[in-house]
Amino acid sequence: MKILSIDYGKSKSGLAFCDTTLGVVFPRGTVRAASLSEILETLQTTITESKIELIVVGIPYYPSRSTTSGQEEETIKFIELLKDAVSVPVDSYDERLTTKIAQQNRQVFTKRKAKITDDELAAVVLLENYLDAKKLR
Repeated sequence: MKILSIDYGKSKSGLAFCDTTLGVVFPRGTVRAASLSEILETLQTTITESKIELIVVGIPYYPSRSTTSGQEEETIKFIELLKDAVSVPVDSYDERLTTKIAQQNRQVFTKRKAKITDDELAAVVLLENYLDAKKLR
């Protein structure tokens, strides 16, 4: 199964990709867009070109989950719009601490001299966590 993960942000969103037959997660770029419709259009192209079968979007819950943040609410709205815009299933997953973990693991990628953003790395961590939790690899 080909899965795309999204670390959603209003101005930029990190992407990661995995083909579960290989079991390895790869950074897939950062979408920088001026509008939500532009982000959705870019994602639709990526989904079609890469033959994506499932999308996973990280939701930035507060640690206690007893209250919501503005970013959490914005991400939930994005997920609903994404579900209406694409023809593949969209799932969500808790992305708490993925950016922090990504920043701590940055050294692994910088040794390879790859230019990878924190948003892409957060999408990688998100997708790795999702795959492990769902036992998809």
